[in-house]
Amino acid sequence: MQPIAVFGFPDEDVKATALTWINFNRLVLGYTDGSIAIWSLRPHRLLSRHPVHHNIVVDLVSGYPAMPYLVASTPVGGTVKLLDLRAPSYESTEVQNLTVGTQPNLLGYSDHLLGFYSMYPSAGVLNTHIGFMHHSQFPVARRVFTGESFPSCLAVGRTHPYLLVGSLDGSLWAINPQVELFTTRREPTDRIRVFHHEHRPAKLFPAESPAAARGVSRIATGFILERSLTKHSAHKPPVKKGKKPKKKDTDTAVGDDEEEGGAIMDPTRAIIYEPLTRITVAEWNPNEEYGCWAAVAMGSGLVRITDLGLTITEEQAN
Repeated sequence: MQPIAVFGFPDEDVKATALTWINFNRLVLGYTDGSIAIWSLRPHRLLSRHPVHHNIVVDLVSGYPAMPYLVASTPVGGTVKLLDLRAPSYESTEVQNLTVGTQPNLLGYSDHLLGFYSMYPSAGVLNTHIGFMHHSQFPVARRVFTGESFPSCLAVGRTHPYLLVGSLDGSLWAINPQVELFTTRREPTDRIRVFHHEHRPAKLFPAESPAAARGVSRIATGFILERSLTKHSAHKPPVKKGKKPKKKDTDTAVGDDEEEGGAIMDPTRAIIYEPLTRITVAEWNPNEEYGCWAAVAMGSGLVRITDLGLTITEEQAN
């Protein structure tokens, strides 16, 4: 059986590594040579191809449906870039921080905020932050989530603004990033751990045990709300004119979205967990009636589908 279309370059030693839709008949693909190509499904033909990165394109997402002509891409090493397909030769921008990322599924588009979520652009070894870049101010990243271990995937709601973040320790977090973005001078916001997944591989069990075939997985639920680890800037009173403010010993030139000067990052973020414990991919249901349903896949092979919406009782409705 022959495929309807093949999106590759057989004459070149390149392979497709990422894909995103821009409408019902157009696809954008990223390749191992760092290029991005626009393909038509029917009729099958290459519309354009652009050199964007210098190495493998790990992740690719478009601004569909509001702005399908905007495409954000993440390479293995380099900078996160935003490309306008209406004028790709000169309409492009990037975050001016070099990053190294080999993990896909860490780039998403929010149609409510008209911006993109990704790993916070940082060269830090213990970077466990998720950042938000608005399409009109793409080089300016705002931190919205700080994890206890390295993030492995994220999912942006289609019918609501909520964000799911999976991590290598098997935790799935749910937050409302709008609160983090619009209220920077208040108490830390809340977040909740939806569930925690643990896996023990088969090699740890004796051969006569039933668990020796595939191992054992455990999923824990029922966690309470927690305070977000994202730091907010403290409110400072305005300085009176004519008086030079005194500089304190603890004052450092740190922005709202930067680590405190001289602070030691938590080394527990770098703990190496069982590979099959991680959350590999998460996704919200795009249908309006079931927008609060989410599907989450784990490294152990399990897939959990859950309703994360709150049930409205008759008393609350009245």
